[in-house]
Amino acid sequence: MKRRPRARPARAASARLAQRLAERPSARAPSAVAGQTLMAIAWPAFLAACLLEFLVFALVDPADLHLAGHALALPRQAVYALGFFGFWIVAVVCSATTALLMRTPAQVNEQPGPAGSWEVKEEG
Repeated sequence: MKRRPRARPARAASARLAQRLAERPSARAPSAVAGQTLMAIAWPAFLAACLLEFLVFALVDPADLHLAGHALALPRQAVYALGFFGFWIVAVVCSATTALLMRTPAQVNEQPGPAGSWEVKEEG
């Protein structure tokens, strides 16, 4: 009776995969990198928006807000929601700007541009 080869432990296989990915960072799928970048921008912005929401509306009552001399005709929950999304948009812009400025020149240069954007075409 033949012996079957022993299965390798899953831990060793995952360690080898992690090592291969670390050696070749460009081997990751572009969608995975884009998703990771998006979450690196959106998650801290979400937390900052939560903190700003707590701080601002702990001091400001939405019923007392006025725009151009007129009281806002929105329920409190709508003001809270609009305030949160406004804070979140501002924080996303700040986080995205930081992510853009943290890129190295090599990362900027490896990004493909639109077709024909900087290409010099020779005639004839």
